[in-house]
Amino acid sequence: QSLLLSWKDLRSENTDPMVEINYLVYAQPLLGEGYYTELRRARETHPDWATLAILEVSFLEQLGDSKAALKTVEQAIAQFPSAVSLMVQRAEIQIRLEEYAAAEENMKQLLVREPNTAAAHALLAGIYAHLDQDDKRLKHMLLALGDEIPKSEQLDFMQTYARHLINQGQEKEAHKLWNFCI
Repeated sequence: QSLLLSWKDLRSENTDPMVEINYLVYAQPLLGEGYYTELRRARETHPDWATLAILEVSFLEQLGDSKAALKTVEQAIAQFPSAVSLMVQRAEIQIRLEEYAAAEENMKQLLVREPNTAAAHALLAGIYAHLDQDDKRLKHMLLALGDEIPKSEQLDFMQTYARHLINQGQEKEAHKLWNFCI
């Protein structure tokens, strides 16, 4: 409880957006059921902060409410059409809801705008692995590991993609990828 009071004091003394965002990230376990109320209040107070929409979508996903998360992310994309993170979140949710065609189309559209988005290549590679379309899967795997992609994003891709493979029962392929990373 004293930690929450310290956060509240810091927030009242500081208008830096990072203070509010860090509060919402780190106070979630402390606030319990009151977290969503705090998050909604913050979104109403700061409707121009895309990060708060990302946090809300993530929270709804944590609750297991993918349909509400999808609705929220769609609204957020309408408000923040250039937010790559929201577009990636939408595709991740669509994949969980088994809306593969929609997720594929959304990631293709994202790659037209932002061709070096490793997360989009990772999601597409995962979709194509699920659909047993190895040629497309390998294409996106190679694009995600291209020279234009920052090394940190390449590593993130390999981790994400290996997780997709394991989730789809393709342990042998995931093991090959892990060996490639080492």
